[in-house]
Amino acid sequence: MSPGERYILFLSNDGRLGLPFGNAGIRCQVTGIWAGKFRVENGRIAPSPDTSAEIRKHENQAVADFLETLLANR
Repeated sequence: MSPGERYILFLSNDGRLGLPFGNAGIRCQVTGIWAGKFRVENGRIAPSPDTSAEIRKHENQAVADFLETLLANR
């Protein structure tokens, strides 16, 4: 990740001991190591190469459509 880039991250609790807490008082990690990282390029989804084929089907999907799909399936 670099400054100025946009991402949608899927996070899970990070239960490792000895790490500082974030500003919200919780520790999180990207789900599935980096599989839960989706870069946003020109308003479209670019999944990490580590994501499953099931998730990669959303590649190049508009962000709004991707988020709508997520909300409909929660």
